[in-house]
Amino acid sequence: MRGLLVKDFRLLRQRIRFFAMLVVIAVFMAASGSAYGGSFVAGYLTLVVAMFSLSTISYDEYDNCYCFLMTLPIDRRIYVKEKYIFGAILGLAAWLIGVAIQSGALFFHHQQAMLWENLTEALVYIPIFLVMIALILPFQLKYGVERGRLALLAAVGLVAAAVWTLVKLGGRAGLSPAGLLARMSGLGDGQILTGCFLLAAAVTFFSFLISVRIMERKEL
Repeated sequence: MRGLLVKDFRLLRQRIRFFAMLVVIAVFMAASGSAYGGSFVAGYLTLVVAMFSLSTISYDEYDNCYCFLMTLPIDRRIYVKEKYIFGAILGLAAWLIGVAIQSGALFFHHQQAMLWENLTEALVYIPIFLVMIALILPFQLKYGVERGRLALLAAVGLVAAAVWTLVKLGGRAGLSPAGLLARMSGLGDGQILTGCFLLAAAVTFFSFLISVRIMERKEL
């Protein structure tokens, strides 16, 4: 599986300028002060980069590359596992970079008191991107890149709409998204975050089983 990870990271090296541009945009957004009071920058980087990790499947489908990959000492289950791990690594790396940029912006704007609140808000994006990968990956494996893109757009749109609604409602109430959910459910912020992570873990587990079944039935 390590070889598959190395392959995917080397494939993404071709898009290094794209990722650099994302980071530059995030820095400018944070430095401008338009987003330093929340976790938008961390969420922006995390969701975009995590979803971009799924594009490596298109390279594997190109010119019957699947057939070559399956001649290596791996099986289809390992292939699927690597895609989930690869997406999680990229998403977490992007999240850390986003949090670092956001924290730097808070120091720049003398808002150090908001560091903990900012981190709490940013944590919400980890289960969000894990669920997005878990929902889209089975579609990518079953229907291919073109139809998978439709699923990607639909998932991104739904999640973006949900997050936007939570942010807006929380802003009116003077609460973070986690704080708004906590007030609506009567639970604390920590309990809400824990529930989100447990839900993401459950969705990812069942998604993995579905993806393995799809891949095992897939004609290469």
